[in-house]
Amino acid sequence: MQDCLTEQNKSDGQKFTRPSWDSIGDYHYGIIMGVSAVFLVLSLTSFAPKPPQQIPASHNTGVLDLAKIMQGESTSDLRAAYYVGWVAKNRLLTGKFGHTYKEVALNGFNAYKYVGKVDNSFIRLAKIIIRAKHDPTKGCLFALSRTDITNLGIRKDQADATRGEWFFFIKWPVKLK
Repeated sequence: MQDCLTEQNKSDGQKFTRPSWDSIGDYHYGIIMGVSAVFLVLSLTSFAPKPPQQIPASHNTGVLDLAKIMQGESTSDLRAAYYVGWVAKNRLLTGKFGHTYKEVALNGFNAYKYVGKVDNSFIRLAKIIIRAKHDPTKGCLFALSRTDITNLGIRKDQADATRGEWFFFIKWPVKLK
């Protein structure tokens, strides 16, 4: 590092010169690097990505069970499956059909039992339904196929909502004797 003359050196009769950037550069460089290192560490710790929030196991199970209900009941029509999923959610919300999607499934969604591997499109759809607020079925608790309403003698216009080959009802449409 090059020596530099200061005010004190001026009184000794030496010619006064301002410190050169070369001579103070090393000093400032050290300070700047130290401060930069501190800021770097702080920024990395404060802006580091947070670990993903753990989803409770019961939530994952609920998603899978709802996906199995939808896939079992409406394998080929995702839009109808969406409505079927809402029927299952409405049943869960009433508490009269069970307190988990598995209990709801075992109380009226018979095809649930036969679903092996669940397709990812139904899992995505189940997650959407679980988080959604708007119910397109307007509270329907029963979903019947065209074959079901024909066999039970139910008119199509009795349905509270329809989607493709599916008919949705708030109340059970057949009078029990």
